This record gives sequence, C-alpha cells and structure tokens, in this order.
Amino acid sequence: MEANKYKISEIFYSPQGEGQYTGHLTAWVRSFTCNLQCDGFGQKDPTDPSSYILPYKTFDVKSVKRIEDLPVFDYGCDSSYSWSARYKNLCPTYTAQEIANKLVNQLPGKSLWQPRAKNLIHVAFTGGEPMLPKAQMMIDETLRKLRLMGESPEAVTIETNGTQLLSDGLESLIATNYACGLRGQGEMFLSISPKLFTVSGESRDKAINEAAIKSYARVLNQGQLKFVVTNEDRAWDEMEEVITIFRDNGCHFPVYVMPCGATAESQSTDHIKAIAYRAMDRGYNIAARVHTYIFGNMIGS
Repeated sequence: MEANKYKISEIFYSPQGEGQYTGHLTAWVRSFTCNLQCDGFGQKDPTDPSSYILPYKTFDVKSVKRIEDLPVFDYGCDSSYSWSARYKNLCPTYTAQEIANKLVNQLPGKSLWQPRAKNLIHVAFTGGEPMLPKAQMMIDETLRKLRLMGESPEAVTIETNGTQLLSDGLESLIATNYACGLRGQGEMFLSISPKLFTVSGESRDKAINEAAIKSYARVLNQGQLKFVVTNEDRAWDEMEEVITIFRDNGCHFPVYVMPCGATAESQSTDHIKAIAYRAMDRGYNIAARVHTYIFGNMIGS
C-alpha cells in the first residue's frame, strides 16, 4: 500500500519565539494550506479590504527557486507562502517517514535528546493550518514514526488558529501518549491563536468555531491562547469578547498578548510598550516575537 504524502512548506530547527515556551529549542514542521488568509495584518485599516497592500500576490515567484529565498512580507500574513497557491510549487511533498527523518537529521547529534545540554528539543507543528484534516493525519503519522525510531517527542506543540475540530485519530494518539503532561508520558501543548477581525480582517464566523473549541477542551489540558493585537481599543474589545467565547466553551488556557508586526522594524519600542502596558493592566501574559529580533523572521527561523 502506497504511503500517504503531505505538502510541507518547511522543516527547520530554531528556538520557539512566542508564548510560554519562548527560547526552547524546537524542531519545526510547517504544513502547507490554510483555511484563513489574514490579509488584514499590518494594514492601515484591517477591516477595509479595498485598502490592502498585499505583496505576496505580486511578488515574482519565478525569481526564486527555494522557499528560503522569499522575503518577509510586511503586509498580510507573514507566512503566506505556506498556503498561497502561488508558492505551492516551491513546497515539497513527503511521506510521514521522510518528514520524521528530515526533522531528526537536522538536529545536533541527530537526536531530540541533547545529553551534554541535558535538554530535550521540542517538536512543533505549525502552518498554514496544521489542524486541517490532512495535516492532522500528517501529525499523527509523523509522531508515530518518530516513536518507532526511538525519537519519541515528549514535548509537542501544535500551533493552530483554533477553527478545526480535533480528529478521532489525533485524539486517540493524545489519549494514548500525551495525556499526563511532561512528568508523565509527554505533553501535547496546543497554542491557539484566534484571529481578530479588527487585526487580521477575518470575520468572526470564519475565525471562531465553538465546536472546535469544545473538542480541544475535552481532550487537551495544556496550552495557551495567543492573540496578535494592535493598540486600538477596538482590537482589545474584540479580544475580550473572543476570550469570553473560549471560556464559555471550556477552554481555560492562559492568555498571551503579542504586538502585530512581521519584522523587528515594525515592532517599535513605543508600540511594544503600549501593548505591554495594556496587557499588564488586564493581567495577561506578554509575548514578544523573539525570532524576529534574532533572525529577522526570515524563513526557516
């Protein structure tokens, strides 16, 4: 029987740059395809599509041969290359075994465990949207392949926009191998980044799925809600509304607030301070985008 094949944007090794596990060494798999576009990020008015500037739509794709050679786009989703059909041919297709091999072979010592550093490298699945049905199959298969290789990832993060129901297959894997947290069998950490209309341009009916929230709350007890915000009152008001929806549907993960901006240059000190003070006043955690300061948010970082 022929193995399933999956379209992958990137497989890379880099510190986690956002949220609870900031700084932790992480092996990343970025899936291709997303159900949202988030063209409003970085725009003068995210709620007005007629005013959008979208360089990912006009960039000359033929001028590059590798995903890594693409620039970081200042407007719209900063990982549009991971879902826009214009960049599909730059993204390879792999089996789960090939993904597992590539993920491990890029690491120091070719292993998730670093004996000298006494450190376990995390595994993270991002996108695109890694909770789309086929991407969930990829996560399930890849984690099983890693386990068979003796590279059982005991700390796994899935970064999601929170709109997709948890599949039966992934739910079964979590119940079997990731039910007890890091002091038990391992931790499956769900990083949910709900998209706000006033920041991303995505409408509430597309960006928030209460059934999906309930499916996460039923199975996963480790995670975070991570919001990208501007300094506008309407963005903070909407964030509070969305947090209430998550709480009402049983999801009680802690909240991290992160300033909008794809590059270090777009996150001025005054902008970050304003976001930080607002978050502090509300008792929310603050998430900087550390990888943008270290690597400039270049692809593969």
